[in-house]
Amino acid sequence: MNLLIADDHTLFRDALCYYIRRERPSITIRAVSDLYEAESCLNEQKNDPFDIIILDLLMPGMNGMQGLLRIKETYPDTPLLLMSGVATPEDVRQAMAFGCAGYFPKTLSCQGLLEGLDVILKGEKYVPVNLETGRILESFRPMEKKCNEEDVQDIHDRWVKFRESSVQEKKKRISDVQDHEEIKLTKREQEVLSYLMKGYKNKDIADVLGIKTVTIKLHVRSICRKLKVKNRTQAALRATELNLMEKSYV
Repeated sequence: MNLLIADDHTLFRDALCYYIRRERPSITIRAVSDLYEAESCLNEQKNDPFDIIILDLLMPGMNGMQGLLRIKETYPDTPLLLMSGVATPEDVRQAMAFGCAGYFPKTLSCQGLLEGLDVILKGEKYVPVNLETGRILESFRPMEKKCNEEDVQDIHDRWVKFRESSVQEKKKRISDVQDHEEIKLTKREQEVLSYLMKGYKNKDIADVLGIKTVTIKLHVRSICRKLKVKNRTQAALRATELNLMEKSYV
């Protein structure tokens, strides 16, 4: 199995990869920290596609369900899984409606996750939670550890508080960047970026704007440098995340 995991929680991501590699050495894993890196990996491995893609709901680049939709539209034949510690039942319903193959709550046991991957590979759906309460179904709880209801509730409440604080901290970081980080694009760079976001190639943009392709390449390079991204795809995603097309330019 060729697996792509995208999650910005370094400790969680590393622990998950360690467990999977230990229990299933045959699984090849690529682990990244945001949607931009995930798209780069997917583009790099078009000739050796991933069997399953796992995306964290709240990592950079996701913009709610927009990132999920983007990946699903670009790679419709690859099973896509949503993973989160704070997804609401409505989030899960919406993800499944958009074509997700399943949902992995971060309170799920590692063994449960491996079982879920096996289910997905068979072409089935995997949602181990009650969509009315958002809680893990009893049949998916680890059998080796028996907890009374008070223990289960305590663990659940602590995890939710931890993830809520993480979410608030992340939102504040993004807000601070949007409010204080000036990204100064020229009017021409704004025009080029608008076409990048529509998926135009350099030659197509050059034809529309009536300038040379080499000039477009220079503008794309400048845009990537200002947005602190590696390529045109990441530039388009970053611009969407920061709502750059709604701002004024120099």
